[in-house]
Amino acid sequence: MRLSFDQIREITVGAARVTRRGEDICFYRFTEGQESAYRIASPEDFYFKTFATAGIRLCFQTDSPYVRLRYRMVKASSRTFGWFDVYESGVFVAHFGGDTACPIEAEETIALAQKDKVVEIYFPWSAAGMIREMEVADGAYVKPVRKMRTMLAYGDSITQGYDAVYPSLSYVSRLSDMLEAACINKGIGGEKFFPELLEDAEVCAPDLITVAYGTNDWSKRDSRTYEENCREFLRQLTQRYPDTKIFVITPIWRADHDKQTPFGAPLSQAVSLIDRICGEFPGIQVIHAGTFTPHLGEFYSDNYLHPNDLGFGFYAQNLYKAIKTLLT
Repeated sequence: MRLSFDQIREITVGAARVTRRGEDICFYRFTEGQESAYRIASPEDFYFKTFATAGIRLCFQTDSPYVRLRYRMVKASSRTFGWFDVYESGVFVAHFGGDTACPIEAEETIALAQKDKVVEIYFPWSAAGMIREMEVADGAYVKPVRKMRTMLAYGDSITQGYDAVYPSLSYVSRLSDMLEAACINKGIGGEKFFPELLEDAEVCAPDLITVAYGTNDWSKRDSRTYEENCREFLRQLTQRYPDTKIFVITPIWRADHDKQTPFGAPLSQAVSLIDRICGEFPGIQVIHAGTFTPHLGEFYSDNYLHPNDLGFGFYAQNLYKAIKTLLT
């Protein structure tokens, strides 16, 4: 039985919108207005990355013995790989994809063992993943699974998922799983505090928002610009979502934290600046993440900045503990 566009849209989690374009069902994590803001500000880089399907997944209950996907992937980041992960009632059962230097079109059949189970199909964070056809056994049921919370995650490349080999193991994927949250991942590789992003944000009332910028601001901006953009971003965020719990996460450890940058001081001083600005907004809680990942190069894909799958495990677990404490 081939699922309809409406059925696929109903089981989608983590998308701001879902559309059909020709044969492709396309999944977007930014609003059209946000994409337009990036098209104006960074047409060759950040706008291109908005189409990566970071954090998007299909989540449904079914009694089908298999799921068949005909999918397409195109490059949508600085990385030339893209992967899907599949879980059956919490058990990791499939991982497929490949090199996205050229567009990929392929078909995958995932055998499922249990009679009634929850299936979650995680989309690539580094590419634009699209569905052309999705099929289950004739007569099988497909029922959407609703999450306990809703969440928005703003941030840079680390939030987007760089450099998880398995998209389900990025810190945002793991954190949203632990919080039982439907999360829209707004991470963009290389991004800094960008207030214009909030001018056309979702009209919704998420239960929580995480904000994890700052490391690129420190390495690329002077302290005055850093302060102005951080303050304006948080001002707009608190005005747009006055009843939402907002957690600002300070930058994680990086091996070059004391190098010379336009900011003019070590990364610790940028963290202090975030602390001071957040103090101006009573609705914001700061989470200091400098000790959330090991201070050892082998936990990073590039040995100094982007956590690998193992490093993301430490980050997600420590961040979950901090947020869970603040939510109670």
